[in-house]
Amino acid sequence: MVNSAIIYNRFKFGGKKMRKSLNGGLLSILISCSIGFASTDNKVSEGINYYKMGNYEKALSSFEEVLKTEPQNSVALSNLGFIYYKMGNLSKAKEYLTKSLYYIKDKELISISYYVLGDIEKKSRNEDGYQKNLKLSLRYNPEFEDAINELLNYYYSKKNFEEIVSLNLNPKKLSENQQIILAESFIKTNKNKQEGISILERLKSSKDTKISVKAAELLSLIREKEDIQQKEQTPKLAKTTQSPRRIEAVQPEHQNIYHIFKTKPVKDISDIEKPISRTEVKSETEQELISSVISIPSPENFNKIGLLQLKQGKMEEAKISFMNALKIDPFNTDALNNLGILYFNLKDYDKAIKYFSEALKRDKSFTEAYYNLGNVYYRLGEVSKADSHIKQAIENYKKVVSLNPYHKHAIYNTANSYFMLEDYRTAINFYKKIENLDGKMKKNLSLSYYNLALQEENKDEAIRYLKEAVMYDPLLKEANFLLGRLLYEKGSYRDAKDYLVKAYQQYPEKEKAEVIYFLGLAYNFSDDKDRAISYYKELRNLNPELADRLFESIFQ
Repeated sequence: MVNSAIIYNRFKFGGKKMRKSLNGGLLSILISCSIGFASTDNKVSEGINYYKMGNYEKALSSFEEVLKTEPQNSVALSNLGFIYYKMGNLSKAKEYLTKSLYYIKDKELISISYYVLGDIEKKSRNEDGYQKNLKLSLRYNPEFEDAINELLNYYYSKKNFEEIVSLNLNPKKLSENQQIILAESFIKTNKNKQEGISILERLKSSKDTKISVKAAELLSLIREKEDIQQKEQTPKLAKTTQSPRRIEAVQPEHQNIYHIFKTKPVKDISDIEKPISRTEVKSETEQELISSVISIPSPENFNKIGLLQLKQGKMEEAKISFMNALKIDPFNTDALNNLGILYFNLKDYDKAIKYFSEALKRDKSFTEAYYNLGNVYYRLGEVSKADSHIKQAIENYKKVVSLNPYHKHAIYNTANSYFMLEDYRTAINFYKKIENLDGKMKKNLSLSYYNLALQEENKDEAIRYLKEAVMYDPLLKEANFLLGRLLYEKGSYRDAKDYLVKAYQQYPEKEKAEVIYFLGLAYNFSDDKDRAISYYKELRNLNPELADRLFESIFQ
């Protein structure tokens, strides 16, 4: 019988306390257990100890040993899945967690396993799989706060109130923020509308001022809509000559703005610089190089013609040329490095590593080989999504910089590697070490500032980073939009409009609904209601839900 104790590490994220994931996602899990078989029990304990020490490879080995004796051991299978998830190997994590679900009896562990599978599908951009697994997580633990948060925020961002209602959540088990979302969903779908109003009436007395104000605003909007509907059904009276009393607009609540409009990091950076050779090939033609090889069959000449053939895509001919260089001089480091470049281009990364490493055994100051080896690990990191490969890339790039502090390509690729690790602050430091940044480097630096702003909880700091982002790339539409939003939320409507107008000009027509919404709000609170109304009219065709929200802000 397996006894499983689940331990959650709590982190601060987005201004709220929430459970966070293995290596930066949604949750951190350790499973301590006792099993009736001493041998496997020892191996499981050993695996857990290795895990706690951060030695994931040995932890994996220990749990795999358990499976040799007990292939259906749910604890070993689960742990393997969680550790592979932490290491970034999503396909392996999915394989083991899926298999573990056939044997797990503990409902809480089943719920968490589905939850992690949901996050894997999210990272794989499979929205259907993401929703399906989170719903299964809630089926086994209806009070699992993390799964509730994920689904509520996801469906709320999509304005899918029907799905929120279908979750059959118990309001008494929800936080006040979650109750607000549930109440609005009841009202929007006209399902349990009265219960939604009851929830809002109760939340009006919340000790949290933001919650009480939000509940009061929603109740006020409900009553206004009911009054409008009643008036539309009543014959209109003649207008009075008395001027109506001007009502001051009240700025809407913005604390949940990120849940309503999800802002995602931008990952599409310009590529790393390509592998380089120490062999120089000047302006010779292939025929001239062939003639030189025939007259002087030296390693240098074979390397030259091999590089020209490589450039022309003649892979087999290039391989033969580099091998001929090694026949003459088996320790020729240039030929070894060039073979590594050839296999890198063929995406045979194991052989590329072999030849670059052979070159470095013979010459430990061979900067190009270190640099190229870094490129191989960077590519492996892109494919495997494993941080360990990217860290090996950084290690090799830093060796290049230690040998040549002005190696522009190595510094640039180091910055890109830290970007891949989502360590945007360090990435920025490396980009800024480069003299005379070119266009693609400025774009990468801009994206680093933008993504750093998304990680920042302090809005003033986020605004500062976003201003840096648009300075290096004025055409980064996401940064212009987010900067406009944050300035609007601070009440700096004039500055907000400047950036939102830029975003409006940059976003394609089908994607600019949220930009129009905030532009309308910014003009509304700048006392330009006519302009705000014009944006409301434009928004009606793109996103009726947002248009209704803007309308309510203009006329409340």
